[in-house]
Amino acid sequence: MSEAITVSRPKARRRGIIALQLLLVLGFLGIFAYAFQSTVLAPRSAIPDRVGELELLEKVEGDAAIAQVGRLHGTDITLEDAYIAKYGHSGLQLTAWVGMAADPAAAGELMRRMLEGIQRGGSGFSNLKRQTVSDTEVYLVDGPGGKHYFYINGEKVVWLIFEGGDYQTVLSLAVRAF
Repeated sequence: MSEAITVSRPKARRRGIIALQLLLVLGFLGIFAYAFQSTVLAPRSAIPDRVGELELLEKVEGDAAIAQVGRLHGTDITLEDAYIAKYGHSGLQLTAWVGMAADPAAAGELMRRMLEGIQRGGSGFSNLKRQTVSDTEVYLVDGPGGKHYFYINGEKVVWLIFEGGDYQTVLSLAVRAF
């Protein structure tokens, strides 16, 4: 006479295990979403800490940078975001003015307006030239405070100013960085 003994888990214990599994899955999804956001969907205005040997010395971001860019142009320009980053090392300084337009077409319009202003004269910039640096069409002008290069990169309008030292060694790195 042997009786089969069946062991059954109480329903409450089974629900507890399911709830724990659900919490683990949700926790994993939360960690995955955070990692995806911080690496793949990083902010558009990420400022490099270095450009070649040049180290980031100071930066201005957001509304303060947009206001400074607007004051330079002497007119109201439409930017979604902006930053100004100053770099230096061994007597060479680089200042990068980066404005983010709404899209590449808006960046192209800003570039067109800048070129027209320089060609009109009276801006302090002269001797407009065009060259290719790191597969990017870049404009070069003579002006106060150093060597000036500017270009568009997608929705970004970038103006680089190099002062002192041999800037040619970091020009292509700077164009790729911004």
